[in-house]
Amino acid sequence: MRFKPCRILVVDDGEANRQLLSVVLKRAGATVEQASNGQEAVDIIALRNFDVVLMDMQMPIMDGYTAAAQV
Repeated sequence: MRFKPCRILVVDDGEANRQLLSVVLKRAGATVEQASNGQEAVDIIALRNFDVVLMDMQMPIMDGYTAAAQV
């Protein structure tokens, strides 16, 4: 499967999860950035646009529910 060019932000407090998703998405043609918590995601989204954000909902510092409500 190949994606049209797109930018995806992967947000998860588990490094192994972020790495696995990033490898799969990059092989499918996406440009991928990563964040390890909701606050990092909010900060990154304020600076750059993404076509898709894949976010874990239970994370330290700021959970995915709160982050999604802020962007």
